[in-house]
Amino acid sequence: MRAAPPLANEQEAYQYVIVAIRSSAYRMFSRRGRRRQLSGDVVDENVSSDALHQVLTVEERDQKKRMTTTALAVVSRLAPLHRQVIELLVLREPPMKLREVAEIQDAPISTVYSRLQAALGSLAVDLSAEFE
Repeated sequence: MRAAPPLANEQEAYQYVIVAIRSSAYRMFSRRGRRRQLSGDVVDENVSSDALHQVLTVEERDQKKRMTTTALAVVSRLAPLHRQVIELLVLREPPMKLREVAEIQDAPISTVYSRLQAALGSLAVDLSAEFE
């Protein structure tokens, strides 16, 4: 969300969040079980620089914060198993493997994948309703 471009309206914000979630899911499946290495460079929101202030105005930061809050509120309304799948496979850093989530949920990998697809579909519908 920190790297989001300036968004003119709520429809663009909705599209950005959907693409971000979908991209995270695609990256997760493209790794095919490989875990992503975390770099030592983690940007702290409390640390500011002149370049950061030039790129992000106060209004843009507030807009991104509202988008994040809305997206997290929509995720929290998902069914418990769907929410758990989204949290573990998409929102977690680093994301877990499907196999690991299947073990946690005591379900086959195909069921976890189906839950992920259902959760992403529900998110799309709910975010669409939120930004209309």
